[in-house]
Amino acid sequence: KRQAMDSMDYLKEARSNYDKGQYKVAIIQLKNSLQINPDNARARLLLGKVYLKYQDGLTAEKELLRAQELGLSREEVIPSLGRAWVMNGQFDKLLQSLSIEAEDPLPLKTDILVLQGKAYFGLQSYSMAEEKFTGALEQQPQNADAKVGMAQLAMKDADLEAAGQLVDSAIEADDRNEDAWVLKGDLLRIAGEHEEAVAAYQKALDVIPGGVAARLGSAMSFISLDQPDKALPEVGDVLDRFPEYYPAQYIKALALYRQQKPGPASDLLAEVFKRSPNHLPSHLLAGTIAYQQGSLNQAERHLRSYWQLNPTNQQVAKLLAATLMKSGEPGKAIEVLAPEAASASEDAQYLALLGKAYLETGEVDRGIEMLEKAAAVAPDIA
Repeated sequence: KRQAMDSMDYLKEARSNYDKGQYKVAIIQLKNSLQINPDNARARLLLGKVYLKYQDGLTAEKELLRAQELGLSREEVIPSLGRAWVMNGQFDKLLQSLSIEAEDPLPLKTDILVLQGKAYFGLQSYSMAEEKFTGALEQQPQNADAKVGMAQLAMKDADLEAAGQLVDSAIEADDRNEDAWVLKGDLLRIAGEHEEAVAAYQKALDVIPGGVAARLGSAMSFISLDQPDKALPEVGDVLDRFPEYYPAQYIKALALYRQQKPGPASDLLAEVFKRSPNHLPSHLLAGTIAYQQGSLNQAERHLRSYWQLNPTNQQVAKLLAATLMKSGEPGKAIEVLAPEAASASEDAQYLALLGKAYLETGEVDRGIEMLEKAAAVAPDIA
């Protein structure tokens, strides 16, 4: 009897710390509780919720399934278990395991609709996702998670205005909804409002200190603010927990590059390519570094990987063409630049580079024509 009480004592303290946001202390207390009584279902449930705060979905799933086995109700376990499955990308598992039952109370029915919507979104079944989020909002018009789901659908369709309105409405409904704050940060970052974006990501981190998206969003905003020294601790927090998470490795490489450390940046990019050989932002960064270091073959390989999938990106086309010109291949530079020359009519650098490539291949008239166009846009370029 005394032992079981000890287990509950620890659980009570853990719950108090959880409510205060002191999650690391809560983990220690919950482990103490479970050491005394491994079958304490409520300790398992709370431990699962704490792991969700640190975005450790796999460990959270294990604890939450155990809590379910120990007899806790669907209503208590499913909202957290579903979140773990979404976090782990286990979308099919969620859709196979979760369905609404007639006796489920309304909040649980809504939660399940939202979770199904998130799973369909993850599987890129966007019309099904919209159907589920809409169903949730019909049952609970102020459901912040469903509003966030609709905002993500709007963002996917590049309707940033609608996404912004939905996110603000979600925050109004629940100002502790971390997904809403992350999306708010993303929208501010897209708009180039990086200081405001950092503040929004911080709101998300106040709720979920282990939030990967918020940490990485913050890091990208700090890099855009030319503060790579502030970006590194943010991305470091993620890599401490997930050392092989390649999007974080890329962002760290970008921060190191901005700190004028191309060597360590290149080493990290090599790690990214082991895990994701076609990660385009990493190809662009690796190509830029190789060009600056005079490794022209390497620069061409990386930049071409990026350019082939983004042939209308003028900045990348210019860098690839400049690489080819340095390698003595003006003909190949023309192949890269000529298709987009009309839409680059205001980019003097682009036109001048194409003009020089024509001159070097002996097409003098076309070369002069391009150089004249460049001089008309920016007289000091020629």
